[in-house]
Amino acid sequence: MLASLAWLCSVVYAADTPQTKWNEWKTSPTTTVKYKELESEKLITIHAKTVVKSSISGFIQFIQDTQHVNNWLDNAKSTHVIEQISIYKNVFVTQFYGLWLIKPRYMLVTSEYWQNKDLSIEIKVQEAKNIRINDSILSKELEKQIKITVINAKWHITPNQDRTLTIEYTFTVDPKGTLPFWITKRFSLKGIWNTMETLNEQLPTSKWQSHHLTHINEPSH
Repeated sequence: MLASLAWLCSVVYAADTPQTKWNEWKTSPTTTVKYKELESEKLITIHAKTVVKSSISGFIQFIQDTQHVNNWLDNAKSTHVIEQISIYKNVFVTQFYGLWLIKPRYMLVTSEYWQNKDLSIEIKVQEAKNIRINDSILSKELEKQIKITVINAKWHITPNQDRTLTIEYTFTVDPKGTLPFWITKRFSLKGIWNTMETLNEQLPTSKWQSHHLTHINEPSH
């Protein structure tokens, strides 16, 4: 489920050039959301960052707990694992409710993570292709929804000395449809902010904080 935040906006990747400077949208003591506008494309890139008290294992298992995704991911309806390729790599589908002028949508992605030598975690998310969904009920539901195209999405999780994690998420998706730019921008920024703030509230007290993944190294304190 490590990619589902990507639904929240219409974005394309852009380099840090003078024409695509980051604009800070909102900040709190723990969370910051900033964005870049690409006016010619009517799209934005969003980068969200939050600092939360958690173990690395706790974060990974919290995000992968598909039964509770809708409790913290803004506007999420459900998440289903389509295929578990390995302990590091999964294919899953996430559905989202329609809002106002926004029709229901879904995303079908492959998510893979690894741990670096400095103990940080990187999670790469890609569009899942040539995937067959055998659940007939789910398949019929998806036929009535708009499929989001994931162009680029990446997490970077850095453990800190004070037993907190710095969680950064930059994503690139095309929500499709014919929504005006001002609507996608407004809902994108508000949605990612709500998601990161809720994550910050729920993750520290999650049941997964007492569960350790044997293939994950935690920092010594």
